[in-house]
Amino acid sequence: PQAGSHHPPAPSRRGQPDGPRRGPDSGLRRTAPAGTRTDGASRGGQSGGGRGRAVTRIYDAVVIGAGHNGLCLAAYLQRAGLSTVVVERRHEEGGGTNTEEPVLPGFRHNMHAQYMEFFDIMPMIADFGLEELGLRTVMPEAQAGIAFADGRPPVILHRPDLLERTHESIAQYSKSDADMYVELKRRAMALEPVLAAGLYSIP
Repeated sequence: PQAGSHHPPAPSRRGQPDGPRRGPDSGLRRTAPAGTRTDGASRGGQSGGGRGRAVTRIYDAVVIGAGHNGLCLAAYLQRAGLSTVVVERRHEEGGGTNTEEPVLPGFRHNMHAQYMEFFDIMPMIADFGLEELGLRTVMPEAQAGIAFADGRPPVILHRPDLLERTHESIAQYSKSDADMYVELKRRAMALEPVLAAGLYSIP
């Protein structure tokens, strides 16, 4: 997936949790269907085998949804020593970071998210060494566009480091609007460090 705004995309699937791992306080417990007797089932152990018996896995944490937020949470829980399972009803994990080819092979689309806000300062990248695992980010020059039904040239919003190009694009229709956009954008960029610090700081 591509980055939006000036923030890179979410991490690649490399470096994500491999799935449930059994911690010191977890295990397998077998429970039987109604009317079937089971003996010896307990946390951290399992009852005797037998056909027709259901298997219940016990975890310290269950994360509902394998989107990028759920995967991040699961990775931290697992690293903290909690046996963790992630459940997802779709055929792919990743949520807003998932890339698919729904139209034609080779034409890739993010089916959920336009961009990943504040991803470039996300602590998980350093905490789990995702760049060492192969994470790469893409920041296209053109971030978003506004098209017109009458065929006029679109307004193109570029990366913040290319703000002059955005100004030029908007100025095709209104220089005053272009000036105001640049001013507001610079003000917003100045506030980003404060907003980012609040996102990842314990209250």
